Amino acid sequence: MREIKFRAWDKEEKKFFEPVYETHEGEFEDLLVTLDGRLCLYTIDGLIDESLFPNRFVLMRYTGLKDKNGREIYEGDILYVDDDTKYALSGAGIVKWHSDFGAWVAYFPEPDISSFLRGWCPVTDRAHLNIRVIGNIYENPELLEETPK
Repeated sequence: MREIKFRAWDKEEKKFFEPVYETHEGEFEDLLVTLDGRLCLYTIDGLIDESLFPNRFVLMRYTGLKDKNGREIYEGDILYVDDDTKYALSGAGIVKWHSDFGAWVAYFPEPDISSFLRGWCPVTDRAHLNIRVIGNIYENPELLEETPK
């Protein structure tokens, strides 16, 4: 069974959310996902429902996979796929869930990708062999325009 966890991009602060547990200083802040899928900000004063901070956070799910360097792969990460002869794709792709495949994929936004997958490359348990995380769409969108070596 794969581990279920998330990370959250804070659009207001323009950084990944990091919980604060300094209760001795009167500061406490964490994010919770309720059983019904709602996001709550847990503070020293109690729970604050996402309706009070609409669209502030973007949750990204962990794929359960790691790249070739052992780094966890999350939705929204930018991967560099080394020469992968099976799919004839290489370059930078964005991690997304593809409901038609029922799998995590790297989407290559370049219009000239010539593949039977039309820009999609499965991210599987063998991700550690030819895929590495080079950034994410929020902190490093420019990486989609470059081809790292």
